[in-house]
Amino acid sequence: MANKLQVQIQETVEELEHRLEGHVTAVNKEKLLVLYWLATKKIPKRAELATMLKRDESTIYRWLRAYKQGGITELLSIKKAPGKTPHIPLSIREKLIKKLQEPKGETSYGKLQLWLEKECGIVIAQLGEKREPSIERAC
Repeated sequence: MANKLQVQIQETVEELEHRLEGHVTAVNKEKLLVLYWLATKKIPKRAELATMLKRDESTIYRWLRAYKQGGITELLSIKKAPGKTPHIPLSIREKLIKKLQEPKGETSYGKLQLWLEKECGIVIAQLGEKREPSIERAC
């Protein structure tokens, strides 16, 4: 048996309509539509909401859980993946940027590789080669 849909919508129907007009992303419009339909009692069941939006019920459940926990701000927040950690430490990257900005800065990938290896102890792969850079010592 599915969890009961027990969500109290804090925003007015007018506020939700206004937000629907102003949002750009499709996902946020869908999230606002869920709130709007619940607030107007047009679609009261999670399964019907999922069918109307062509989304899985678990997605609707996650959206409503986020709304319950943090309100509309949490529901509409866009989470960004942290991304891959850089191979070259920040301190060395700053030195590399300074090197590139010099009037007679290095102009080729090969020369930059040699400079990084000589000055900072970082061995960088050749273009097209697949291997992780190794750091022997920090600059």
